[in-house]
Amino acid sequence: MSVRRLVGLLLAWLLVPGLAHADSHIADYYSGASGGGGGSKLYGFHEAFNLASRRSMGCYWGGGADFTNHFGSHDGKDETQFAYMFGPRCSIPLGTKEHQNLLHLQLLLGWVYTNDGTDNSKNDGAVGYSIAYDRVLKCGDGPTHCKGLTLRFQTDYINRSEDSGRSNFPRFSGGVVYRFSK
Repeated sequence: MSVRRLVGLLLAWLLVPGLAHADSHIADYYSGASGGGGGSKLYGFHEAFNLASRRSMGCYWGGGADFTNHFGSHDGKDETQFAYMFGPRCSIPLGTKEHQNLLHLQLLLGWVYTNDGTDNSKNDGAVGYSIAYDRVLKCGDGPTHCKGLTLRFQTDYINRSEDSGRSNFPRFSGGVVYRFSK
C-alpha cells in the first residue's frame, strides 16, 4: 500500500467520527515561529489545524494536518525545507481547570521536501513525533471547553526515509492557537 493511500485512509478514519460528533469536538488552528532542521540555521513558520472529537481514557482523540516551512543555510548552502504531515493526536487535560492546560501527543505521517540547489532535492517520506503544551489565556467558569486565544510551545522529531541520504531533524516552535468550540 502506498504512503499516500495509507495517509488518506488514516485521515478518513480520524475525521469521520469527528464530523459525526461535531457537537462535542474542539478544533484549533495554530500559527507560530519555528526553527530546527538538524543543527542548521533554518527558521520559518509552523501551521497546524486539528480536530478532537472523542474523549476516552482521559484523552481527547482526533487528528489533523501540520505544515512547516523553513529557510536558511545548512553546510554553507542556501536551503528551503517544507514538511507537510498528517496524523492522530491525543490531547490530555491537565490540572483542576482541565481545559485551560493541555498536553498534546501526536504521531505525524507525511513528506518533507528539501531544496538545497543540488540534484538530491526531492520529497522524502517521513514519520514525526510531536509533543505540545497549550495554555488558554481566558477560560469560562462552566464545564464547557475553553475557546479563544491560547499559547502553544511545541517540539517535534522528524524521521525521514533512510533512502534519501538526508538526516532526521528536530523542530521547535512557539506561537498562538485559536480554539473553536461548538
